[in-house]
Amino acid sequence: MSVKLGEVLPPNHLARFVVDIIAHIDLEPIYRRYGVLGGEAIPPKILLGLLFYGYATSVFSSRKIE
Repeated sequence: MSVKLGEVLPPNHLARFVVDIIAHIDLEPIYRRYGVLGGEAIPPKILLGLLFYGYATSVFSSRKIE
């Protein structure tokens, strides 16, 4: 079952803003550098979104963001 952002967050939630900002960033150079070995990688746009959201909410520790 897939959860969609629009179904769980109010219209003015900060996470929506973060998703909109990341949609405007060209992440192609990062995707090009992904290797074919190993397991399936988490998409860079998701990781970047977590960092942006964490920083915007004053959470700077990767352990706390986790």
